[in-house]
Amino acid sequence: MEIRDAPGGGSPRPLYQAVVEGGDLDCGSGLLLIIRRAMAPLAPGQVLEIRSRERSVAEDLPAWCRMVGHEWVGAWPGPGNTTYYQVRKGSGQKEPRALREDLEALRGFRWAVRWSAGPDAAGTAFARNHSWRTGAPLDFGPETEAPSAVEFLLSALAAELGAGFLREAARRGLTVDVAEARITAGVEDLLRALDLEPEGSPRLGPLEITIYLSSPEPAPAIEATAQSVEARSPILSTLRRSLSIPVRWQLV
Repeated sequence: MEIRDAPGGGSPRPLYQAVVEGGDLDCGSGLLLIIRRAMAPLAPGQVLEIRSRERSVAEDLPAWCRMVGHEWVGAWPGPGNTTYYQVRKGSGQKEPRALREDLEALRGFRWAVRWSAGPDAAGTAFARNHSWRTGAPLDFGPETEAPSAVEFLLSALAAELGAGFLREAARRGLTVDVAEARITAGVEDLLRALDLEPEGSPRLGPLEITIYLSSPEPAPAIEATAQSVEARSPILSTLRRSLSIPVRWQLV
């Protein structure tokens, strides 16, 4: 299938045969692996389009093309902060070996987060080119300087499921207008977690998760996508070893 379209009413981009939705990934965080997988079934001379919001891709992607023998076609502005990049597959034999090497390297990949604080419980976390403030392990006030550790965990779970669904839906060619996640959770024995009782379980209690989706797609397609996302979600899969965590996906 060949695709041609014109962003924002401008001049049309060249024909392309496949699309990768890169989102905010940079080339060092998995984007190249996704590109290589999408490029593998294409014939030499066919074009892959990569849609990305990550600025560093503009420099890293052309350099990668030169290194592995693909042709850099160009870049076009897309909606919002998105840029459309196009790469024409070369005829060299480097790609299968490079893909295997990347797959092997990914098996042992580990994320790194650094955290530091002064005498109070509030601190700052650092990961790659990001930093953010963190609050106390548990906090109940309506206004705080920073989210608590539990709130960070729940927000990470919400982002994993919500963003994971949007990315998987795009890969399957499904239209999703909005995704919104709501998670509530308690602690089984909160007084134990606060060291106000000598016994009890400080585990998180039942989690209630609802993902609201605005989409014109049929319910079976949404359900199949949701099941795939849940099956491949690291945080959800880890928490489910200790807790029963049903996830409700609701079309609105």
